[in-house]
Amino acid sequence: GRRMLLSDRGRPMLEMARGILVQVADLESLSLPEEVRGRLRIGAVAPAGNYVLPELCAAFMRRHPGVRIEMRIMPSHDVMEGVRNMALDIGFVSSPVNSSYLEAEPWLRDGLVICAAPDHPLASRGTIPLAELASEAWVLEKTLSSERISFTVEALKYFVSIDVVFEADSVEAIKRIVSKCGVLACLSRLTVEEEIARGELVALDVPELRFTRILSMVSRRDTQESHACHTFRDFVRGYGETNNTQTDRNY
Repeated sequence: GRRMLLSDRGRPMLEMARGILVQVADLESLSLPEEVRGRLRIGAVAPAGNYVLPELCAAFMRRHPGVRIEMRIMPSHDVMEGVRNMALDIGFVSSPVNSSYLEAEPWLRDGLVICAAPDHPLASRGTIPLAELASEAWVLEKTLSSERISFTVEALKYFVSIDVVFEADSVEAIKRIVSKCGVLACLSRLTVEEEIARGELVALDVPELRFTRILSMVSRRDTQESHACHTFRDFVRGYGETNNTQTDRNY
């Protein structure tokens, strides 16, 4: 019934071995110097992983058909841990990065938005102070979500408590509940842009939440990137620069 675990000496050896495998993969790709090849392991928080990166990955694979991508959706902490222990090649997180092992590059701007169904009594209101929403029923993501944490921090400055009537790991489930019931949700703007544009949801104008958050690209500081990872980083960096310019206009 005992488990086999890495010793203190084994952990750095594993990290070195993974680094060697990255270099071996690049050596193999030298036989086709004009082609980007290899496997790319990505970890991402839900707003980036579900609503931004799939389109970018599809475009990248069309341009570089020799690349195979594996993407995992997980909280920021787990993404950072995966990059740190080299289980992931690159990560996309929404939380601050405080690790001597990791290098973070600001990538994409996002915001929090309180959304409601179009027939909700508050949907036609103008500016609404956050304090006026204290008695509303809320649909929120599970507690590991950075969106929920950020909203809770702001809301509890004005609320005695938050009346959470429904919780889910799925943003899609939350959006469906909001559209069918007289409740409110606070979500990443990236996750609701399409529904707001189609008129299926309405974004409430709440001054206390008029701030942007930064999604960051995370990599391990002391490890050489594979050619595929380096090329992918450059590819998505261009998307971030273009999108941030548009976001500045919207905000």
